[in-house]
Amino acid sequence: MPADCRYWLLNDIIQRMWIRLWYLVVWLLPALALGLFSGRVASETWANVYEPRAIVAMTFTALTTVLALLMVRPHPLSETWPLLMMWGYALYPHPDPLVWTAVALLTAVCFAQMIPLPALPERWLARGGLVGTAVLFGALYLLTIAPGLLPADNGEFQFIAAQLGVAHPPGFPLYTLLAHLMTRLPIGDTAAYRVNLLSVMTSTAVLLLVYQTVWDMTKRVWASATAVLALGTATTFWAQATTANIRSLTALFAALALWALVRFYQETQASRENPTGATVIPRSLRRGIPTTLDAGIPHSEDFVRNDKPIPRSSAFARIPPKDRWLVVAALAMGLGVSHHLSLTFMSVVFVIFVVVVDPTIVKTPKRWLRPLLAALLGLLPLLYLPLRASTAVRGASADLATWSGFIEHVLGLGFQGDFFYFTDPLTLGLRLGVMGNILTFQFSGWLLAGMVIGLALLLWREWKLGLLFGLSFGVFTLITAMYRAPQTVEYMLPAYVPMVLCLGYTARYVGQSKSSRPLIQLLTASLFTAVLFQGWSHWPSYWQMHRMEDARDYAQNLLADAPPDALILANWHWATPLWYLQEVEGQRPDVTVRYVAPGADPYGETWAQEIAAAWGNGRDVIATWYDPTTYANLPPPEPLHEAFWFRQQPRTTLPANFTPLGANLGENIHLLGYLMDKPTTEIWQEAVLTLAWQPISQSPNLPISINAHLIGSDGRSYAQSDLTVSPQPGGITLSQFRLTLRPGAPPGDYAIRVGSGETSTAVTTHTVTPMSQPPITQHRVYRGASTARLLGYDWDYTLPDQPRLYLHWQTADGYVTEVRDNGDTTLPSLTGPWGVSSNQWAVSSEQGQHYVPLGQGIIWIGDPISNLAVSPPPISQSQTSLLSQHFTTTRPLWRDYVVSTRLVGYEADGFHWAWCDLVDYVPAMGAIPTLKWIAGSYITSPHSIDYTQESPTYETYCQSVKPAPGAPVLAVSDTAVPGQSIGGMVTLYDAFTQRPLPILDERITAQFPWIPLGQTTIAP
Repeated sequence: MPADCRYWLLNDIIQRMWIRLWYLVVWLLPALALGLFSGRVASETWANVYEPRAIVAMTFTALTTVLALLMVRPHPLSETWPLLMMWGYALYPHPDPLVWTAVALLTAVCFAQMIPLPALPERWLARGGLVGTAVLFGALYLLTIAPGLLPADNGEFQFIAAQLGVAHPPGFPLYTLLAHLMTRLPIGDTAAYRVNLLSVMTSTAVLLLVYQTVWDMTKRVWASATAVLALGTATTFWAQATTANIRSLTALFAALALWALVRFYQETQASRENPTGATVIPRSLRRGIPTTLDAGIPHSEDFVRNDKPIPRSSAFARIPPKDRWLVVAALAMGLGVSHHLSLTFMSVVFVIFVVVVDPTIVKTPKRWLRPLLAALLGLLPLLYLPLRASTAVRGASADLATWSGFIEHVLGLGFQGDFFYFTDPLTLGLRLGVMGNILTFQFSGWLLAGMVIGLALLLWREWKLGLLFGLSFGVFTLITAMYRAPQTVEYMLPAYVPMVLCLGYTARYVGQSKSSRPLIQLLTASLFTAVLFQGWSHWPSYWQMHRMEDARDYAQNLLADAPPDALILANWHWATPLWYLQEVEGQRPDVTVRYVAPGADPYGETWAQEIAAAWGNGRDVIATWYDPTTYANLPPPEPLHEAFWFRQQPRTTLPANFTPLGANLGENIHLLGYLMDKPTTEIWQEAVLTLAWQPISQSPNLPISINAHLIGSDGRSYAQSDLTVSPQPGGITLSQFRLTLRPGAPPGDYAIRVGSGETSTAVTTHTVTPMSQPPITQHRVYRGASTARLLGYDWDYTLPDQPRLYLHWQTADGYVTEVRDNGDTTLPSLTGPWGVSSNQWAVSSEQGQHYVPLGQGIIWIGDPISNLAVSPPPISQSQTSLLSQHFTTTRPLWRDYVVSTRLVGYEADGFHWAWCDLVDYVPAMGAIPTLKWIAGSYITSPHSIDYTQESPTYETYCQSVKPAPGAPVLAVSDTAVPGQSIGGMVTLYDAFTQRPLPILDERITAQFPWIPLGQTTIAP
C-alpha cells in the first residue's frame, strides 16, 4: 500500500476514533452528572433510614446512574449541557440541601429556557405575565399581610384613614382618600386590616408596572419575571406591601413615570427610524388595529408600521404617541410630588432625560402644555387639606386653610432641618457606606451584581435609558443619604425600582447570538435562582409577623388595665395605636392619651416634667417611656405590662391573676405572689416574672436589690435578671423580671428562684422548650448524628484565651444549641457525602471570629478594637480609624434598640478610666432600625475613631461634641499619651425604656456589663 494511502487511512481511523470518543464523552458527562447527582441526593435523604448506609448509597447511585445513561443517550449535548452543572454537587465535599437545591434549580431553569414559548401574539404573553404577577404576589402578600393594628406612622395612617383626618406633614391626602375608601369595603374584621390591604394593592401594581416596563424593553418573560421577583421579595418592599404605609404609593408613582418614559423613549426612537412619516404603533398598543409591515421602511423590532388611516376621533390623532407618554409621566410625577416631595428629585432627572431623548421639545413650547396640565392635575389631591381644616378630626387645623399654614404643612417645613443633614465629608462618607448596607439588606449579592451588569449593558447599548435609570437611582440615593430619615430603608423604596429594571435588562441582549446562548441562559438561570432563594429565605419572617399583632396586644392591654380617668403619656410609637383603639374602636374613652413630643429640653426631662405635672394634679399617670436618671425624683412607678404606672393610691391587694406565695425572703422582703406571662418559653426567648412583695425592714423606702434566676436540672443558672428597686411608699410593690434563656440552655423544667443578698427561695417551675426556628450561623453545616442533625457552628474569641464553640443542632422537637469552652471540638460520628457516617470531619478553628448572643435573637459578630492592634498601632493623629459594629438576628424584631459604643482611655493600672467618649445611635446611623430587621439580616453600624490635635469639647461626661451633626465619631482625648492603652465596649438598649438588652454569655456578664471590644494603644 502506498505511503500516502496508509497516511490517509490512519488519519481516517484516528478521526473516527475521535468522533466516537467525542460522542461517548458528550453522552457520559451529562449522564453521569445526572446519575451521580440524583444518587447522592437520594442517598443523603434516605440512606440514614436503612443500614448499612454505604450499601444503600451505592445501590441508589447505581440505579440512578443506569437510568440517567438510558435517558440521556438519545440527546445531543446542545440539549443536555445543563446537566453538566450537576457535577458541581456530585463533587461537592459537604452534604448541603441548599447547595443541591440551587444546582437543581439552575439546571431546571436552563432547561425551561430551552423550551420554545407557544406561538402566541406578544400581547398575550405580556398579559399572561401580568396576570401571573398579580395572582402570585397578590396571594403572597395576602398570606403574609399584617393582621391589624400597627404602631408609629403605620398606626397613624390607619386611624387617619378611618376618620378622614390629616396625617403629619406633608399630609398624604391622596393616600388618605384611597385608604378611607378601603375602610368602607366589607372585607376583614377591622379598618386597620383594610388599610393594610391597600398596600397589597399598590405594591402589586408596582410589580405589574415593573413587569410591563421590562417586557417593553426586552420582550422576554424570564427577564420580566426575574425583575418582578427580585423587587417583590426584597426585604423592605415585602414589609411595606403588607403594612399600612405611604412608601408603596411613592414607589407606584415612580414606577408609572419610569414606564411612561421608557415608552416615550421607544416612541421617539421609532419615529426617527420612520422618516416617511407613516404612523408607527407599538405592538403592545395596537389593540386590534390591522397592520402591515413594509419591508422597505426602517422600523424597530418592537414597533410595526400601520398604513391604515386612523380616524380623526381616535386618541392617536389628537395626541402624538410620544407626547401621550409625556402626559402620563407628568401626571405620575404630579401625583407623586403631591404625595411625597422626595420624588421632586427624581422629577428633575426625568426632565433632563426628556430633553436628552428629544431636544426639539425645548423649541416647541406648545408640547409643554399637556404635560404641565397633567402635572397640575396631579396636585389636586392637595385641596383635601384646606377642605378638612375646620373639621373636628385628628390632625386638622385652621391653619391649613391659610396659605402659610398650607405651605408649611405640604412642604414639611418642620422637617427642613433634616434635609441635607449629613453633608460633612467624613459623615457623608460613612453614610454612603450605610447605603451599601441598605442594598445588601434588600437584595442578595447575585442580584446586585446583575443590576450592575444590566446598567453597564444599558449604558453600552441604550445609553439614554442607562442615564435615566442610573441617575434616578444615584440622585435619589444621594439625597436620601444626606437626609436624616429615621427609617432610610423605607425612604429608598422608589430607588429600588430603576435597580430592578436594570436587573431585567441583563437578560435582554443575550440570545442574539447562538454561540453565547448557553452562557446567557446560565446567567439568567443564576439570577432567577437567586431571587427564588431570596424569597424563600425571607418567607419565614413575614409568615411569623403575619401571625402576631404586637401593637394591638400592647395598646389594648394598657387601655384595659388602666385605672379610670388615667392619663397615658406615650411616645409616637405607641401613641398612634392607642389613639386608634380609642377613636376608631371606641375603647376606654375615659382615658386620656397624650403624645409627648420632643422639645428644646432633653427628652427625658420633658417626660419627667409631664409626669410630675399630671401626677401633682391628682391623676394616675402611665408612661410608655422611661429614663432612670430624669425620673429619679418621681415616685417609684409600678410596671404595667411594658409601661410604667405612677399611682395615686397604693396597691393594697394582690392582683387577681397572681399566684399567692406568702413567704419571706431573708429579713427584708415579704413575698406575696407572682405572675408568669406564659406557661412555657423557648430557648433564646424572654420569660417575664412579675413579683408582688412588701419590705419588712426598718427602712422600707431604701432601694433593695432583688434578682431572679432560671435554674436548670444541673443546678446552673441559664437566665438572670437583677433589679435595684425602690419600694412603693405604701402598700404592695410589683417588680418585673425579664429572663432571657441563653443559647446552650437544655429543654426541660426549670426552677425560678428569687434572691436578695445571700438568701434566695424557689418561687415556681417553668418549662423550657427548644427553639422553633433555627439560629443564624456563620458556618452552615448539614450533617446528621444518631439523634440530631448538626446545622452549623460558630466560634467566639471575644474574651482573650477563652474560645467558645456554639454547635447548632436540629432535634425531633426543634432546635437547640450546644456550648463548648476551652477549644473542645470532639464530635460524634456524623453523616458525610452520600449519607455515609464518618469520624473524619471536624469543625475548623476560626481564629478571631465573634458570636455573642443578645436578647431578642440579636447576635454581635464584631468588630473589636483589638483588630486594630497591628504594628505600628493605628490610633494616631495621622489617620482616622474605622470601628464598625456588625450584627445579625435570628428572627424579626418588634422593638427599637440603640447601639451604644464607648471608647475608653485607661490609667496606668489598665483598669481605671482616664477619659472616655460615647456614641449612642440607632443602628447604621439611624438608617436601619432594629424593628425593620428580619431573620438573617446583616447590619453594620460604622464608627470613626478621631484623634486630632484639637481638644474635643464635651457636652456631658463621656460624650463629646461631634465634628458634624450626626457623626458617629469617638474622640480621643487631648490628655491621651503615646503608649496609653485604650479600649472599646458596646451595649444595646431599648430606645423607649432604656432597658439594656441582656448579653447571653455568662463568661462576659461575670466580668463586664457590656461586650468588651479589646484593647490597643496610642501610637507614639
